[in-house]
Amino acid sequence: MGNLKTVTDTIDGTQSGIEEFTIDDLNRVTRITQSGNGVTDKRVDMAYDAASQLKGVTRYGDLAGTQLVADSSYDVDVASLLKELKHFKGTDVLAAYGFDYDAGNRITSFTSPDGTSTYDYDLTSQLTGTDHSYQDDENYGYDVNGNRTNDGYDTGTDNRLIIDGKYNYSYDSEGNRTQRVEIATVQVNEYSWDYRNCLTQVVVKDTNGNVIKTAGYAYDVNNRRIAKEVDPDGDGVATAEVERFIYDGEHIALTFDGNGTQTHRYLHGPMIDQVLADENAQGEVLWALTDNQGTVRDVVEADGTVVNHITYNSFGEIKSETNADVNFRFGYTGREFDEETGQYYYRARYYDAGVGRFINEDPIGFAGGDANLYGYVLNDPINATDPSGLIPIKQLLGSDPTRYSGLPPWAKRQDSYDEQQRQWALQIVKKNAQHICDTAQYYNVTPDAIAGAIFWEAIENPYGFWTRGANPAGRLTRPSKSGPNDFGIPGKIHTNPGSDAEIVP
Repeated sequence: MGNLKTVTDTIDGTQSGIEEFTIDDLNRVTRITQSGNGVTDKRVDMAYDAASQLKGVTRYGDLAGTQLVADSSYDVDVASLLKELKHFKGTDVLAAYGFDYDAGNRITSFTSPDGTSTYDYDLTSQLTGTDHSYQDDENYGYDVNGNRTNDGYDTGTDNRLIIDGKYNYSYDSEGNRTQRVEIATVQVNEYSWDYRNCLTQVVVKDTNGNVIKTAGYAYDVNNRRIAKEVDPDGDGVATAEVERFIYDGEHIALTFDGNGTQTHRYLHGPMIDQVLADENAQGEVLWALTDNQGTVRDVVEADGTVVNHITYNSFGEIKSETNADVNFRFGYTGREFDEETGQYYYRARYYDAGVGRFINEDPIGFAGGDANLYGYVLNDPINATDPSGLIPIKQLLGSDPTRYSGLPPWAKRQDSYDEQQRQWALQIVKKNAQHICDTAQYYNVTPDAIAGAIFWEAIENPYGFWTRGANPAGRLTRPSKSGPNDFGIPGKIHTNPGSDAEIVP
């Protein structure tokens, strides 16, 4: 099937690290090991249920599996909805999370070691309120375009946030944020952009206009961020710190400083933004314990000791840390947090959790599924993520909750259509089988969910990428192009579809 088995890296002409993947007969990653010259040994085992949903993760600090770091268990109900996620070591529970849902499969209650959070939504599934038992409650109102209408908020033309009660904002003609001014102190953040609308610099100035911090960013031809330079005191005497990033696909594998010295090595799982471990230059390893969305809530050492516990609000703003001195790059939904700006790097764009929106417009425009080009996951951060910065996962698989959670098996779905419809959609599934399997693994859903979504999109959805108004007689309007990479990852296709491949229901 062309599954990845081994990844090696060579530093200064010497092979350094090696990652090896064990794949089962259903093409699922069941074990990942990381070792090598000067690399601390790590091993992660993964177990799945009959529907290929993740059931358990076991982390070890050695290859033999004798030095347990932490276990994780995932319990789902008959509708394939996650009901409990637990991290533990032996009999010691490190963290446990519980979930309740409404009839639309939206999370209504989230229980964590900190307490309970309950969620309210409007008729369009936008989050309107969160009642926390352990931190300040949240309330949100929106206009017809999904812009916040809370006290102090004012939105201008093209859904550009002008003021939020704490900051004033300015934009260039492309819709990129160019300035954020704190009302109380007049401290200014100035943003610079290149011709691709990639953020290249942030300059922070104090009340008197003195530069007190700068951050610069560089990107490769694929728009991946490959370097950043942060001067912590701007015009002061401190030396700017440089980081350079080496990627394995969409994930950072290694980082180097400005002198070319390796500083970090990361271990990721097979799913998008499934961060597992961070090894520093001294060989010390920190492990991530995450929630259902991949948000890092606990960082543990090799012996399972929690060294930092983080809480967030519903849109990802950090509310508390037990030890903020712990340096761990990844946070909300498994994305990189830039301490120098307080923003998250979501690949195509930067996200400002403080106002729950991106700081520039969606590069793919309305194809991202939101009429508000600054919006984050259609204001539903409890049930959706956006790892690409382009389109929420639930939009990729559709707005109908049954298409990505508890979807009826695609084989049953296809039997309900007439022969013309069935054969056309069936060929799409067959000829993209490998692609479907790759995408399902990438997003941690079953191939059934992707295949069923294709049938729904191809035949039932009157506003879909393919049908564009298929009539009851079953006539299909075939457009010149399909959805984002034929239900693949926006901007990335893993493999070419196999013409003879089939998904067996």
